[in-house]
Amino acid sequence: MKVDVGGERYVVSWSHTQGGFLPPHIKAISLCVVERVYPAGPGEKVVKEFVAAGEARCSVVDQFCKGTGRRVSMTHALRAFTRQMRSEVWKAYWDMKHCGGAMAVLEAVK
Repeated sequence: MKVDVGGERYVVSWSHTQGGFLPPHIKAISLCVVERVYPAGPGEKVVKEFVAAGEARCSVVDQFCKGTGRRVSMTHALRAFTRQMRSEVWKAYWDMKHCGGAMAVLEAVK
């Protein structure tokens, strides 16, 4: 997910891991990574700088849900951001396609 905050561009991405090397008491882990993107000139590679990461763990007694993992891990990753920055990132999250543009629906109801 790409989001512009305060004149800077950030990329928020998630990865989900189930089973495999995880401890027996953890069913799945969702990892959220926030990176700052610097513009590149023609023919150059885009430069990304790591900013923050957050993790959500799903217990073996819980039902794993990618959406819940995304929200919890992003909440943890955004702790280092200011309130305004967090607000912009959450708005972009709720406007993402998989969320069905939930913010537009909520504003239409008002």
